[in-house]
Parts: sequence; C-alpha cells; structure tokens
Amino acid sequence: YGPSACHPNYMKACYAHAHNDPNPQRPDSLHRTLEARAALAGMSLSDYLLAEIRKVAEYPTVEELRERIASRECVNLTVSPAEIIRQMRDSE
Repeated sequence: YGPSACHPNYMKACYAHAHNDPNPQRPDSLHRTLEARAALAGMSLSDYLLAEIRKVAEYPTVEELRERIASRECVNLTVSPAEIIRQMRDSE
C-alpha cells in the first residue's frame, strides 16, 4: 500500500482483474447493485468504483485515528466544560 496504490490506473487495473476473475467474494447481486448505482450516477462501473475508492481513501482508518489520538498531549482545563457551558448559557 502506498501512493502508487491510489493511482487511478492501478485501481482500474485492480477492478478489471477482479471483474474478469470469477470470485465467490463478489456475488452477482453485488455487481448488479454497483452497476445500477453507477448508471444512476451517469458513470461507468469502473469510474464509479474509482470515485467510491477515492472517498474511502480520504478518511483515516480506525488505526490512523487511534495513532493520532495517542500522539496528542493531554489538556488540563482550568475550568470544567460544564462551567463553560453554564457561562455561555447565562450570557445569552
């Protein structure tokens, strides 16, 4: 996995391989559903899948989120969140 793995031609090649390869992990009903969604979006199936893969790649994985959270410093608040909310509510 790396930058080349997200290259559009790489992803199209992966889809083309999977599409031509009889695979029990890709049932026909799934294929039909994805083809229908692509058609509704006015896209070819490979372009639709590429767009969906890009959407998924934009978000961090759970592991990446855990690492980010673990790397952050703890914050010591001088005022409790409840008190801040109370002050904001009272100032309205």
